[in-house]
Amino acid sequence: MIKKLLLNALIFSGLLASAQTTFTVTYDFAATTTVSGTTDPTPSPTVTGITCGSFVAVGTPSTNPNAGGRFSFVGWPTGGVNGATTYSSMTGSISTSEYYEVTLTPVNGYTVTLNSIGLKFQRSGTGVRSYAVRSSLDTYNANLPASVTSNTNITVEGTNEFFVVPDASSSYLGSLVDLTATTFTFATTTSFRFYGWNSEAASGTFSIDDVVFDCSVAGGTVACVPASISAITGNIAICANQSLNLGSVVLGDAPFTYTWTGAGSLATPNASNTSITNATSTDYTLTVENACGTATSVVTATVNALPTVAYSAAAYSLQCIFTNSITLSGGTPSGGVYSGAGVTGNDFSPSTAGIGPHTITYMYTDANNCSNMASDVLTVDVCSGIQTLDAELVSIYPNPSNGLVVVKTPLLNAQVSVFDINGKKVLTQTTSSFETSLDLSHLANGVYQLNIVSENSSINHKVMINK
Repeated sequence: MIKKLLLNALIFSGLLASAQTTFTVTYDFAATTTVSGTTDPTPSPTVTGITCGSFVAVGTPSTNPNAGGRFSFVGWPTGGVNGATTYSSMTGSISTSEYYEVTLTPVNGYTVTLNSIGLKFQRSGTGVRSYAVRSSLDTYNANLPASVTSNTNITVEGTNEFFVVPDASSSYLGSLVDLTATTFTFATTTSFRFYGWNSEAASGTFSIDDVVFDCSVAGGTVACVPASISAITGNIAICANQSLNLGSVVLGDAPFTYTWTGAGSLATPNASNTSITNATSTDYTLTVENACGTATSVVTATVNALPTVAYSAAAYSLQCIFTNSITLSGGTPSGGVYSGAGVTGNDFSPSTAGIGPHTITYMYTDANNCSNMASDVLTVDVCSGIQTLDAELVSIYPNPSNGLVVVKTPLLNAQVSVFDINGKKVLTQTTSSFETSLDLSHLANGVYQLNIVSENSSINHKVMINK
């Protein structure tokens, strides 16, 4: 008796496993935004016996949807005529390189029968007027059977082409790909493509929403394959100002549930991938579960601190418009890059930058490829009212000098400034007589510029130190 009961139970369970189950798969594009890219970020529907992929936009010239809450892009083949309401007025044709695509994959041991595909269509005032659906079962050669459910705004034209009759910006229900007249069954990965054309302008939209696949699935007698995590992918080592982006490669029989845990703010903790802000150098755990098992994998993230960067332009913060280019300095650590108006490489040109204050930025990137920056202001002045003094009235001797220099000038109480080749001021002194001694013995050998400025006169001289 026990053996008979056990045999009956096994037969009954086998019948249940191979029974046919009817279901619908609905894509509502709830998470789609105008910055979500060409892949719908909405979590894919979950159904026993089939893995549902995400909708993607292929060949569209725009990289983001033009609206949220639906799948909508611009740039479709033109051919629509403004104001026309007849199919014969259209002049465009389908482009097989521009479409929306979604993929359905039966789980090992299951077979899917597809009864119909329904969708809500929407267009802008210059959007597409024609659309159709094809599948990979015939390598996208023919439009799937088109029909309309009680909507006179949509007709079926040509060879299974949907045509929107009104030339108006609106949404239209009733588009139906009816497969009940044929046996549309597949046991391997199958993709569906949604084509739009006869747009009235390149800026016109082709929008789909609430795409419903009405299916049944049979099988399931093959033993369930437990979930396993083949790999966790992503930028494991990041900088402190970056997001930690983690993904996963999961094996086994779908559907899966995903759970990410770890420090920081997880954007999508229950998906196959996640983006984490405010991450730290710690462990992040992924747990994946399906009908017959659970798998866990841990990855250790490294969050590198940004380098400490400083920059000061105090040594040359004021420049005359007629001054030659100067070599920028003052940024630490060394090896960074200067940028700003008038900057070429490490040189700053006052005449190129123009009169006024200019923000000069110093950016440094460390060995971890982490960058930080600091800025300071450098001002270019017209220096009007300063007249050049006759060079014959000024003499500097000896020149070259071993470090002791005498400046002979008729200017009293003039300011003598000495600059190195990088434009850095290395000495300032005021003339107290017609001959003023300067002690430059602390400077290295080389050529220096002397700038002598009084209330309304100035002159530049060069002196060579050769000790």
